[in-house]
Amino acid sequence: MPASLPVPRPKSAGSHHGSEGCPLRQGHTIHRDREAVGRIRRFAHHTLRSWGVGEVLDAALLVVSELVTNVIEHTDGPGWFELILTSGRLRIEVTDFSHCPPVVVVPGSVGEEAVHGRGMTLVDALSAAWGVTALGRGKRVWSDLLLEAEI
Repeated sequence: MPASLPVPRPKSAGSHHGSEGCPLRQGHTIHRDREAVGRIRRFAHHTLRSWGVGEVLDAALLVVSELVTNVIEHTDGPGWFELILTSGRLRIEVTDFSHCPPVVVVPGSVGEEAVHGRGMTLVDALSAAWGVTALGRGKRVWSDLLLEAEI
């Protein structure tokens, strides 16, 4: 994919700290380099701590790692990562240029020694809901985590 193409970003990308009822949003470009997953995890950790969302922090960071890893491993270009906090729900999204959907591997179908193949199975287990939204030039994969109390 040519380097001159813009990074896909949802129309709502960026930071939005609005009044009551408006979601909180923070996003970050996913660069394809070996530090990308750690960089996005640190960004997510800092953002979620600042929002006071400690009850889902561990699960959220695992979902972040898996979704960002998929962008890096299975697409040809950069991507966009976003956290969206609404009343009672944290949505984690990645957007990329690939039209290929992620695959949930059936438990037991990947050997115990396998290094790959369990990521979306973990996302499925940790998420209240998750899905894929087709976009004109790629897709958005999202995961919703429910919060114990309203923020």
